[in-house]
Amino acid sequence: MTMLTWATCRIDMLRFNCIGNSVFDSKDVRRAMSVGTDFQSIANTVYQGGDVFGFPFAAGTPAFTPISQLPAADQLLYKYDPTTAKQMLATAGYPNGFTCEVTIDSSTSTFKDTAESLVSQWAKMGVTLNIDQLDDTAYQAAYDKISFKDSIMVVYSTDDAWAVLYSVTTGNEGVSVKDPVMDAMFAKAQNTPDVPSMVAQQQAMGVYEIDNAYELGFANPNELNCYWPWVKNYYGEITAGNYSDAMPMIKQLWLDQGLKSKLGY
Repeated sequence: MTMLTWATCRIDMLRFNCIGNSVFDSKDVRRAMSVGTDFQSIANTVYQGGDVFGFPFAAGTPAFTPISQLPAADQLLYKYDPTTAKQMLATAGYPNGFTCEVTIDSSTSTFKDTAESLVSQWAKMGVTLNIDQLDDTAYQAAYDKISFKDSIMVVYSTDDAWAVLYSVTTGNEGVSVKDPVMDAMFAKAQNTPDVPSMVAQQQAMGVYEIDNAYELGFANPNELNCYWPWVKNYYGEITAGNYSDAMPMIKQLWLDQGLKSKLGY
């Protein structure tokens, strides 16, 4: 059997409420929360592995920046160190930590599992995290109206650079950030006709987003595609459209019945 693995581009992320929130208005606090998050452990226990460095853009997409190419200060955001995180909070004015809340959709199991992991991890740096579980309707209203208290778990597609950047651009649905620098960068990039220049600007915005820690992106989980050796003229393609069109591949493949019989099937 042939087995192909790749990282999906749909990830869960925790979005901080940075609008009128005295705690998460602070960039230093948000960065401390990243240092106090064990991304690899969450990847292993919740998402069965995957790429923990595929945020805000998935590896392989044009605007992706490998962690080794990030500024040194931003590389540290992915190195789990609750002791350093606690010191960072003290420097930011919270020597005794604080209590905060994350809103989740109760029907999404990975939201709950990730939030529960954060409860124990953040406790090590003095932060008490409470989980606010809402049904689908109440959760969507909290997201749309930005009525969640401190943070919210959301899902995003990291292969669409514009969609990810849109999520931290002022005035858009569910955006809990007001950053005129990001707004100006976004507007400039959208009005850049030269594609290489536009991608370079997207890449710079991605690094800026990581540096400001507006959101914590978790692992891009792996997907597995398995097929038998008697399936011929097929090379692992999943779709020819929007993740739903397999017909072009199905029309071209054929089954080697002799090989199938020889292998005992």
